[in-house]
Amino acid sequence: MAQSDAQTIPKEKFLLIATNLLHRQFIAAPRTEAKRVFREVAEGRSMPMTTVRMEDNSTVAFRLELDHSEFDGKLNFGAFRASLAVLINNLSRSLEEKRPVTVFNMQHRAQSVLFGVTGVTVEQEKPNVMVLGAHVTSFRDRWLLPLMCGFPLIAMAARPWLDTLRGGRRMTWAIVGFALLTVLVAGMRPWLAARDKTPDELNHPIAELGIALRQAGYDGTSPILGADHMLAGALRTRFPLATVDACGEHEPPAPCIDDFLTKVARPGGGWLIVSR
Repeated sequence: MAQSDAQTIPKEKFLLIATNLLHRQFIAAPRTEAKRVFREVAEGRSMPMTTVRMEDNSTVAFRLELDHSEFDGKLNFGAFRASLAVLINNLSRSLEEKRPVTVFNMQHRAQSVLFGVTGVTVEQEKPNVMVLGAHVTSFRDRWLLPLMCGFPLIAMAARPWLDTLRGGRRMTWAIVGFALLTVLVAGMRPWLAARDKTPDELNHPIAELGIALRQAGYDGTSPILGADHMLAGALRTRFPLATVDACGEHEPPAPCIDDFLTKVARPGGGWLIVSR
């Protein structure tokens, strides 16, 4: 379950919100709707659940994801719902009795945690354990840069008479200058990266890598898994006939590779995994 990183929520409050959302979505909801959402998350999609308004009027968006890579057996809606009911019941009891809930940091995911309350069920004589985890989605400050130019321009367009004032004209030139500076800096980054001898996301030695891979025996058409979307995209320019996939920014390597081998790689065929 993901939440925004703009707000810190106490552990007990987060667990209370999470259990209520999960109960409403899968236990109290009509079976048809609950099964639809289950199919979505079981296929690896991230589903929006709700947006919660905090005391300071800020909002936190909750999304739901399901990792069943360690499930022993075939996961169906009945097994999922039974495990979830046990987990919700155990979490609710811990909150009611004010028992401390241990929090574990997840390996390879710095912003992710697991809560130490489990839901254990047995399906076809095979025990399985369900746990609740949470991770904070990332937000990059540079995404707000266009707003620094856009909002003042909108204000000037809505109030054109502001441009007749001395301060208004200075504001116009300041906006234009800042916009041009932003474009100039963004445009210079690939040029500076090309001059830098240290490989990064903008200056992979992709031509040399492509030659090395072909010399090592790569056929140019087998599926490729890149460590990230930048590397994968660069590889696609060298091997346009190949199916290219990439791991997510905070995705652990093992589930990413397993998903690639299951859904993308051809049975009995070759494949290529390229890391940094």
